[in-house]
Amino acid sequence: MARKTKNPVVVTMSKASGERVLNLFGRGKVFDGEWAVFNVVAGQVDDQCGPAVVLTLSLKDAKAIHAMALRDQQRTVPCMSDKAYTVIEKAFRKAYDARLRASVGE
Repeated sequence: MARKTKNPVVVTMSKASGERVLNLFGRGKVFDGEWAVFNVVAGQVDDQCGPAVVLTLSLKDAKAIHAMALRDQQRTVPCMSDKAYTVIEKAFRKAYDARLRASVGE
């Protein structure tokens, strides 16, 4: 059953960046609650075709993925490059800003 999100965080990124996000789950230390996030992200990345991926996430899920990417960058041997992390971080920041603007009616 699909989850319904009241105020979703809509993250748009390239297909390659979406796959890098999925690689974080396989390479990094995944906490118990993050496997549900993996299922949501994997389903959305696999179901969409084309050069871009649109992830519709709850704020909690978006923050969990963003934190996982940051933890990867803080490791001595990260699985993604600094440039790849910057692209993913910018995508999440834009999504947070858009969610904030939508919540105040801008």
